[in-house]
Amino acid sequence: MRAPKHQTYDSDFYADQQHDSYLSAKAVLPLLQAAIAPQSVVDVGCGVGTWLRAWREIGARSIFGIDGDYVLTSGLQIPESDFSAMDLTRPRSIGSRYDLAESLEVAEHLPPHAARPFVDFLCSLAPVVLFGAAIPFQGGTAHLNERWPEYWAGMFFANGYEVFDLIRPAIWTNPNVKFWYAQNTFIYVQRDQLHKYPNLSGRKSQFRHLARLHPGHLGRKSKAAYVLHRAFSWPATAAVRGFRRVAAGG
Repeated sequence: MRAPKHQTYDSDFYADQQHDSYLSAKAVLPLLQAAIAPQSVVDVGCGVGTWLRAWREIGARSIFGIDGDYVLTSGLQIPESDFSAMDLTRPRSIGSRYDLAESLEVAEHLPPHAARPFVDFLCSLAPVVLFGAAIPFQGGTAHLNERWPEYWAGMFFANGYEVFDLIRPAIWTNPNVKFWYAQNTFIYVQRDQLHKYPNLSGRKSQFRHLARLHPGHLGRKSKAAYVLHRAFSWPATAAVRGFRRVAAGG
């Protein structure tokens, strides 16, 4: 992403989320390590590299971070040589491929027209992608494209990737994991590479039935919270209708 003129993604933005992000990473990464054991990881929208720092700590041999030129390299938690600035609305090939690409709570910050090229870029980087993005009404700093997970899963499917919902059940009630990670994070695996990951055998999910709402949403806005509370016992389509009523002021 390019830094907005008002410097939304400044040092204060990253300082506010570093600690919680690190604790979340420490809970999530062992699950990935057990499932796919990546030795090389690229993080797209890495911020100051908090998740990559956690990957290095559990044994990843090669890490690389990509984010906008607004990230101050003086604040990086990874070596500056392992970071590259890029406009994520117009990603370009980096000429490398990794065991795992990850992008968590980043895609919602990009305009809708950049969504498909962004997913295509992630798929060009690795046969396995750890991905999550904000859902409608999640709220946050400079969210431009909040979508249900089925929206993103369809784009990965078009690239030949299958979705696996293994992370969310394992961290759903973990108090060290921020709710947006627990709610939105999926593993996508290149279809013709599935044979390389026996720990995923038989665990593929249906990409049309992924929407789930975490209790952490409750209390953010009273009317939206009411819809979210009701949504726990509704099919996702009914939840979407409820959100639309809230958005319309009804």
